Amino acid sequence: MVLWSLVLLSYYLVVAGWALGYWVSSATGSLTAFATFTSGFHSVLFFLLFLAIGGSVVLLGVRHGIEAVSRLLMPLLFLMLVGLAVYGVSLSGWSSGMRFYLTPHLSSLAYPLVWISAFGQGFFSVGVGMGVMITYGSYLGSEEKIVSSLVLITAADVLAAFVAGLVIFPIVFSFGGEPAAGPQLAFDTLPMMFRQFPGITDAAIASSFYLLLTIAALTSAVSLLETVLVALMEATGIGRRGSLALLLGILILLGLPSALSYSAVELKVAGYPVLDSLDTLTGMVLLPLGVLTTAIILGWLTPMHQMVREVKPGFVGWSCLLLVRFAVPAAVVAVLITTIVQRLGSQ
Repeated sequence: MVLWSLVLLSYYLVVAGWALGYWVSSATGSLTAFATFTSGFHSVLFFLLFLAIGGSVVLLGVRHGIEAVSRLLMPLLFLMLVGLAVYGVSLSGWSSGMRFYLTPHLSSLAYPLVWISAFGQGFFSVGVGMGVMITYGSYLGSEEKIVSSLVLITAADVLAAFVAGLVIFPIVFSFGGEPAAGPQLAFDTLPMMFRQFPGITDAAIASSFYLLLTIAALTSAVSLLETVLVALMEATGIGRRGSLALLLGILILLGLPSALSYSAVELKVAGYPVLDSLDTLTGMVLLPLGVLTTAIILGWLTPMHQMVREVKPGFVGWSCLLLVRFAVPAAVVAVLITTIVQRLGSQ
C-alpha cells in the first residue's frame, strides 16, 4: 500500500500544484485557460512548489505540523465552502443547478462504470486502501473510540462533498458551463465562467475557490506523505529529516513524468498523458486492491476476538467484522471484475 501511495502521490501533487497555480493566477488577476496554463512548464514549477509546502508541514511532525495545519485549515475550508454556497443562491442558474444536482436518475445505477467510479472516489476521499488510516490510527490512544471516529469522519466527508456540489453547480448553470466536464471543470470551464462575473467579483470568487481547492489538496497530500514517510523511517532506520529528504527526492523523480505530460513536452504513454494513465490505474485497480488486502488481513488473518475488542465489544464489533469479512471483499472483487470486463470490452 505504501508503494501505491507513492504512485498516487506522484501525480496527485501535480494536480494539487495546478490548484496552487490557479490560486496564484486568480489572486494576481492573470487567470487563464488550462491549455495556456499547461503550454509551458507551469505544471512542473507548481508541482515542485506544492511538494516543498507539503514537505515543510510534514517535517514539523504530526502534532506541530499536520495536526496544527488541519486545525486551522479544515474549519477555514468548510467556512469558505458554506460562504460560496450561500453566494450561489443569488446566481441566476441556482434553481437549474439544484435540479441537475439533486434530482436522482435511478436508471444510471444500472451502469457498472458508475459504481466503479463511486468506489474509487469513496476509497480516495475517505483514505482507505492506501495506508493513511493505518498510519494515523497508530497515533491513537487506547481510549479513543473507533466507531465514533468512523461515523464522524464519514459524515464530515460526505457533508463537505455535498456542500461543494452546492457551490459548483449554480456557477456552472449560471454561466453556461458543461456540468459533466469532470476534472476539466475545475481548471478549464470554471475559469472561463469566473471571468464573466461583474467587477472585482471575478477575482474574489476565483481566488477564494482556488484557495479552498489548494487547502483541500494540502490536507490530503500531507496525509499521504506522512504514511509513506513513516514506512520509510521504519524500513531504513533513518530519522525524520533524512527520510523526508529521501522521500521528496523519490517523489520528484516519480512525479516529473506526470508534470511533463501536461506541459510543452506533452509526455505520453500509448497515446495517453502519463498522469491520466496513473490516475486510471490507481482509482480502478490499486486502491480497490489495497482495500481488499486490508479486509483480508483484518477480517481473516487477525484473531476475531481481537478485532471485535479493538472496534467495540458486542453487536457493533461483530457487525463490523462481518462487513469486513464478507461484504467489503465481495464488493471490491465485483468492482475489479467489472473493471476488467469493461476494459476488455472497450478494446
